[in-house]
Amino acid sequence: QVFLASSSRYGLEHLSLCIMAIFFTVSLQDDTFLGLTLTTVAHSTYNELRIKSISSTGSVAKWNAANPEQAVLPGDAITTINGEKATYDLAASINKEPLTVTLEIKRPAPPKAKTRFEAIEPGTDPWPDEKNCNKFCDNGPGRCLLAQCCPCVQAALNAEKSGTGSLPWVLFKVGLPIIAAGVFAGMTPGLQTITGVIVAIICAIMSWLTYVYAQMDSRKLIALRYRKKIDPCPVAAYYLCGCHVCPLMSQWKVAKEPPPEEDDVVGPPVAVATAA
Repeated sequence: QVFLASSSRYGLEHLSLCIMAIFFTVSLQDDTFLGLTLTTVAHSTYNELRIKSISSTGSVAKWNAANPEQAVLPGDAITTINGEKATYDLAASINKEPLTVTLEIKRPAPPKAKTRFEAIEPGTDPWPDEKNCNKFCDNGPGRCLLAQCCPCVQAALNAEKSGTGSLPWVLFKVGLPIIAAGVFAGMTPGLQTITGVIVAIICAIMSWLTYVYAQMDSRKLIALRYRKKIDPCPVAAYYLCGCHVCPLMSQWKVAKEPPPEEDDVVGPPVAVATAA
């Protein structure tokens, strides 16, 4: 059972191979024993019969030689034996004598491939000085005003400029929590009960924390692409206190520059399979 999913998270188009498990059937029809060493693995709701090792002289080894594209491997699980639920006792009785047998094999899902930027190791280059906001505002007071008054818009522009996200998606991701925080905070004075006020305040705080997380997530992607340090402190404190302009303008300055060459990107290659 193989499921393919296409995603454009942060505007990065990629194809994810989301394999829950691979099932295939093995039919052994010769006069030798199976040649398997088996172990039972206990899960929360069921036990799984797993192959620990494969003998070089059994019928499974012969199957592997004749069917390399569907070879049985150590770590695979046996789900059924001749149509019956696989158990250690049933497999042990078959493994002792020659018998025609059909096994259903379950292969665990491979680890999820990393996306383009997740495969990049964090960099060590420092960000432009974020402690002196005047440096950035001297070159663009209008943009500084935008960053302070409409931080979700500036975050979206940073992502689009750096190639780490699409403007609509980042605008939604960052803008929705800050709007929600404003709505809940604005509801507080008009509420009639203490409970209502407390709930509204809690919701406003949670929405604001979600906004800070969204900003830091967008910053992380820019940091990975431009080989900058991933430094949550003190940047998160700037966002928590409502001082958006310093980190956002620092990211804007970085995004305006061309990113480093990507030839040195290291990470596991992504295999592309075609359906038969």
